[in-house]
Amino acid sequence: MGTVPEVESWNVQGYSGTHALCYRAPAPTRPKLVLFFILGNPGTPEYYDVFLGRIHAQCKSQMDLYTVAHKQIAHKMACMDYIVNTFYTAEEQDAVDFVLMAHSLGSYITLNILKERPHANITRCFLLFPTLHKIGSTPNGVAMTPLVFPPLRHLLASFIAVTRPTLSFISPQLWQQFVGLFVPHRGRDLEVTANHVLTYPYMNLLCNKQLWNWAEIVELDTETIKNNAEKLVLYYGTTDGWAPLSYHDEIRSKFPER
Repeated sequence: MGTVPEVESWNVQGYSGTHALCYRAPAPTRPKLVLFFILGNPGTPEYYDVFLGRIHAQCKSQMDLYTVAHKQIAHKMACMDYIVNTFYTAEEQDAVDFVLMAHSLGSYITLNILKERPHANITRCFLLFPTLHKIGSTPNGVAMTPLVFPPLRHLLASFIAVTRPTLSFISPQLWQQFVGLFVPHRGRDLEVTANHVLTYPYMNLLCNKQLWNWAEIVELDTETIKNNAEKLVLYYGTTDGWAPLSYHDEIRSKFPER
C-alpha cells in the first residue's frame, strides 16, 4: 500500500486553480528530502497517484512529494518556487535535498528548469523514459501525427462528445468498458483515461499540446546536459515509443564519459 495524497488547489503567480497532489511526511516529522515530480503528457496527475504513493511509502515518509497538472514550462518553474517558499523556512531550504523526477515530456521541462534555475538547490534529477529531442520522429510521434491535425482531430473529439454522455447515461461503467476496447489501459489507468482525459475540450487541448511539442522539442540541449551531468540520471526502456533506445545510444555517444 502506498501513501494517499492530499489534493490541493494552489494559486501560483497568476496560475489560479493549480491542481496538486501532495504526499507529505507525517507531522511532526520534517522531511529530509523534497521531490517534485513533473508529469508527461497528457499532464493528468491521477495517472501517477499510485506510483508516487508507493515511492513515498518506500521512503518511510521521510520525504515530501509534490506533483501538479500540466500547463507550461513557466508554470512548472513557478510551482517549484511556490513549493520551496511556501512550505519551507529558509533554514529548512538549506537543510533538505531537493530532487526533480520527471516522466517523458516532463524531462524536457526539467532541463529547462535546470537552465533557468542554475543556482537552485537541486541535488539530483531522475528522468524516466525522457523525451529530450526529435519527439516528432519517435515511433509514437509518427503514428500520432494524423490524429492531431484536422480533420481527424475534430472527428475524434466530436465522436467522444457524442458517445461519452450517451453511454454514461445508460451506465457509468459502460463508457469505461467501451474505452477499454480501444486503449491498452486497465484498472486505475483506464478509469483516468475514460473519466479525465477523453472529453471534447481535453482532447482538443491535448492535440494543441502535441503540436507545440513537435515544434519545440527538436534539438538536444547538450549544453544544459553537460552543465548538469552530475545531477542527471536517465532511464530508458526497450519498448517505449516516445523514448526509443536509439535516442539513448545517441545521447551516450555525445557524453561517453557518463
